[in-house]
Amino acid sequence: MSTKMDATIEAVEKADCWVGGAVVVAEDNGEYNAIPGAYLTDCSYTGSRDVVIDLSYGLSGSTGYGDCDLSDPEQVRQVAELLING
Repeated sequence: MSTKMDATIEAVEKADCWVGGAVVVAEDNGEYNAIPGAYLTDCSYTGSRDVVIDLSYGLSGSTGYGDCDLSDPEQVRQVAELLING
């Protein structure tokens, strides 16, 4: 089971690497998943399209947190908390 925090941390870590940035989607079963933003426009993608966190413009373009040190787990967690708590 992937929590909202786990999925958000993955999205933060991969937002600048994945095509179309990263988004966190809520699944019908209460789980959350981080997926490449490009999946949302792919007709073959059959997963959830219920976006709860949108980093489709990358970390710096979507949030202004581009100076986050992604090698520091504490900084990544802090950014994830800010995104979740809005």
